[in-house]
Amino acid sequence: MISAIAARKAAQAKVPAFPQQPAPDPRDSRSSSPTPPKRKRKSDAAIPNPKKKKKSDSSKKPPTSVKKTRYFHEIDPIARQDDIILIESDQEEDDGKEDLVVRTSARGRAWSPSAPAMDITDDEQDHETLLPGPEEPQVISTYHPVLNQNLFSLDKEETTSLGLPAASSSKAVLVSLSDGETIALLGTYNVSVLQGSISLLGATVLPCQPCQYHPVFAPRSSPIPVMKAMAISSSNDNSVVGGGKGLKQFRHAFREGNVVISIQELRTNVEGLGKVCRLFDGVFQPPPSSLPFPNLGLHGLHLVVSETKGIHAFVQPSDWDPVFTLCELEHVLLVKGAKKSGKSTFARTLVNHLLGRHKKVAYLECDLGQSEFTPGGMVAINVIERPVFGPPFTHPTLPNHAHYLGTLTPRSSPSHYLSAIESIAQTYKLDIKIPVDHPDEKIPLVVNTMGWTKGLGADLTKRIEEIIEPDAVFEFETDGKGTDGGWLTERPRQDSTPFTGAKYNVHPLRPIDMGTIETATAYFSAADHRVISLLSYFHAVFPTSPSPPSPPSLSSSFSDSVSMTMLLKDSLRQITAHTWSTSLPLLAQPPYEVDIQKAIDRVHLVGAGSEDVVKEEIGRVLNGAIVGLVNSEFGISIGFPSSTSSSHSHSHSQDIANGATDVITIPYVQNAPPPDPNTSRAHGLALIRGVSGSPDAKETQTRLHVLTPLPPELLSTARIWVKGEMELPVWGLLDLPNRAGAPEDLTKPKPFLQWGKGEGLGSERRRVRRNLMRKSQV
Repeated sequence: MISAIAARKAAQAKVPAFPQQPAPDPRDSRSSSPTPPKRKRKSDAAIPNPKKKKKSDSSKKPPTSVKKTRYFHEIDPIARQDDIILIESDQEEDDGKEDLVVRTSARGRAWSPSAPAMDITDDEQDHETLLPGPEEPQVISTYHPVLNQNLFSLDKEETTSLGLPAASSSKAVLVSLSDGETIALLGTYNVSVLQGSISLLGATVLPCQPCQYHPVFAPRSSPIPVMKAMAISSSNDNSVVGGGKGLKQFRHAFREGNVVISIQELRTNVEGLGKVCRLFDGVFQPPPSSLPFPNLGLHGLHLVVSETKGIHAFVQPSDWDPVFTLCELEHVLLVKGAKKSGKSTFARTLVNHLLGRHKKVAYLECDLGQSEFTPGGMVAINVIERPVFGPPFTHPTLPNHAHYLGTLTPRSSPSHYLSAIESIAQTYKLDIKIPVDHPDEKIPLVVNTMGWTKGLGADLTKRIEEIIEPDAVFEFETDGKGTDGGWLTERPRQDSTPFTGAKYNVHPLRPIDMGTIETATAYFSAADHRVISLLSYFHAVFPTSPSPPSPPSLSSSFSDSVSMTMLLKDSLRQITAHTWSTSLPLLAQPPYEVDIQKAIDRVHLVGAGSEDVVKEEIGRVLNGAIVGLVNSEFGISIGFPSSTSSSHSHSHSQDIANGATDVITIPYVQNAPPPDPNTSRAHGLALIRGVSGSPDAKETQTRLHVLTPLPPELLSTARIWVKGEMELPVWGLLDLPNRAGAPEDLTKPKPFLQWGKGEGLGSERRRVRRNLMRKSQV
């Protein structure tokens, strides 16, 4: 029998089956412990003698003492015993020890002064997937183009044979869709239905005779519209193309059950607005970092197959369709809700749906900051004849009746705001609801209210309901809080069933899912959309014919017997801009030169602080200002003294006789009330680019340089100008890049302007001030 000493020596000589983790040296425990924070340096007088300290330390330190290690560096007492005999274990024990060793070596530091302490669940999280995997992009277009099967290129002769209006410089294609197939396009295009029907932004587009194109604007700054094919049974054949089925190359496209549409290039120069406001530069093109999009062979048009970063589709909520069906017999519809609840989108979609049953729909805009058809600051009513397929800046329209308030919120003038709405509501009841040329037809009214739903905003909304007297109200809930959102009415129920009140039915609606929309428009705020809408208005070219162009052409003009005012007020025609002039900035466009004594009767200042402007400073106030052009039925505005004009001319002549050369001739009275909405109406906006004196020294006058997109016929009747709180955006003051005659470097330092992105908080270099110190630092 072997002795214990021999067995121990044999075990020590034998190599272990797996490497053991060496135990830490007790002397190294100081290095593993956290470093204590540095103490503040004391003065030299407070430093003790190092010799005495060394002596005292050596006397106190025991020779055989061992420092106590931390709990994660404690030494196994069993492994340190020399009397233990190590015997080889079987294979199962070795496997278990190997797993233990590998796991111990894979773990990081148990404690760090810059990392949080390890939790008990850390070991479980090491082997679990905490973050969800990437979601698959949502498919937008189920249509896959195949040339000469479901996609056909059209030349000029084929376009004419199909009954489509041909354009010399625009290409067109024929697209055949199956029932339920969807297609989404990025860019600008014209669409016409030849067989079947399509659903687009709430409107059902059917074939018509003669064929008519509908302009569609689909930028990345807004959700992309999606066309969905809806086939019609053979008993109700809506194919209007007589020669389409006879052409051999199109027989496969026009088979029964298919939906056939024609897509044509749309050239309106709306893309040039991106050069004017560079925040929207390239919004009609795919993102630079995205994959290439399928091409249909049309310039500036891209097929969107699935959602990508910055491109999202418009998905109509499922609870809107039942509401649209219920409101077909109601004529006055009011939409209200908090901001970012989908209120304006619902109102636009509702107009498109009503145009399927009515020839015209009236739209009353009460939201001063987010207008649909007119620039901001106006309470306006527009009579719409064609569906709206695009964001607000793509369809600036002349109002049929409007009032200019000059502000983006009614907070400063709530009484004037309500008076303007009451005047337009009276105009609708007397002049628009039952048209003179078609007395058997009624024009429905859609009222879009503001998103201010608390305090004074709730009171104004309630007063608007009393003025309008709607047949139905569509109320968007505010995150399920009911009356906590500021509404004075009863909280709507979760279902879409209307409940009757004292005067009208209330249709409750859930707020639209703004997650997708906010993701799609993350780079564009509400202020950015207001800027592009205002600049789009000043660069717009309004057609000289109210008839819908197909495609847009501006060759026709009015007859001498028909005036623009008659078309807007009496004939209730829609005059919408279809082209934009962006080759020159506002600072380089040729202006109108206006003699203020002959062309203007009154100048009003409205808004906060306007009552403090004295007469001598009115010229500086109007320089570079945006004004509303107002027409008064009696030539003067209520509240303006009728003798002002005669007294003003008398004082002016007396000053000239005395030799004065710096006479201010602008007809302005300090602290005068705004024009009365009952006796006036606004035609549009104008930009006063400059105020200058006449070179004739004998008759000193004031001349203005004015820019406005309004037709000249409307300018002659707008003799009252109103200056409000709205100002021209900074982008309207800048020159266009790469323009002939423009400065080479547009990004050089300019007063009050900063180019590039601002630095975040904490990114700047810290400045240490040595003159400010604590007592302990002295």
